[in-house]
Amino acid sequence: MPCKIISPVFIDLSKKYTNVVFLKVDVDQFSDLAQRFSIRAMPTFSFIKKEKEVDSFAGADPTKLEKTIIQYGGKVDPDFDKKQKEEKAKKIENQKKTTSKEDHGEVVIIESQEELHDLFKNRPDNLFVIDFYADWCGPCRRMTPVIVKLSKQYKDKVTFVKVDADIHSDICDQCDIRSLPTFCFFKYVDGEILKVDTMIGANPSKFEQLISKHSKK
Repeated sequence: MPCKIISPVFIDLSKKYTNVVFLKVDVDQFSDLAQRFSIRAMPTFSFIKKEKEVDSFAGADPTKLEKTIIQYGGKVDPDFDKKQKEEKAKKIENQKKTTSKEDHGEVVIIESQEELHDLFKNRPDNLFVIDFYADWCGPCRRMTPVIVKLSKQYKDKVTFVKVDADIHSDICDQCDIRSLPTFCFFKYVDGEILKVDTMIGANPSKFEQLISKHSKK
């Protein structure tokens, strides 16, 4: 799972730092390379300059990955922000087409961070449950019918929001999302958005218990 979570970040960084060559190596297929670089955990990132390994670390840590890239000379493509906005717009449009035929109950699929903040302000008395997911995530898909059912059951008390981690990496960074699915529970108190609980993984019974607990006035 950590390898899958870091994969879209790795792809984005390859577009951002165009003077860096990004390579992915399947250790099952190239076991000789894994032995050569003493790979003991996955994911592991090796940094090589002039045919020598200058650094390495294990774990799905996007911040550390980018900092290390910068440390060894990574330079940002000047057109990166523009390209990212265009790509994000395409992903959102594709998301609309894909999800328009599905039953989402009362679940809100957001398109921007601003839309999320507006939801908080417009529904100050509600409990907010944010589902951080990805289309490739099996456990995320298993939780979908549970979320749809509960969104109908608690429609007057709870606002359910889905955030695609592959599209909205900025929101994921703010909420420190490291695993999928992750469910964050928020309340709007005295003008402030407060996190009251977090659940990692696909556990329907625990999910229902947390909603019941935090949706009580």
